[in-house]
Amino acid sequence: MAIPNLFDPTLERALPLSRGADLRFSVYDDTTKPPTSWPMGTIGIVEIDHGAETLRFDAELVEGRLDFLLDSEKTDSVPATTSSNKVSWRLRIAFAEDPTTELPVYEGPVYRGRHG
Repeated sequence: MAIPNLFDPTLERALPLSRGADLRFSVYDDTTKPPTSWPMGTIGIVEIDHGAETLRFDAELVEGRLDFLLDSEKTDSVPATTSSNKVSWRLRIAFAEDPTTELPVYEGPVYRGRHG
């Protein structure tokens, strides 16, 4: 008999970075059909850990979606995740009514595509 999780685990996704290229993406609340807008005051945070340094990128709330810009000037120094290089990233969301409580959405390794 399989034992179910107490709560849904954070989704694991690779973060695709390329040297010299910014990464732009949006996050929608797709827990409903159609997706609902994030409420005013929602905060989105992406953090990338490598070594002793943590890079932080804050989302901009635009028309109910969280828009992220991961600037290549900051991310070009981030290596790909390997068995000997444990680079990781995570995306968290906090809501205006309780900004000290953050909901983890995605986490995982960093991937370097054919351009980086």
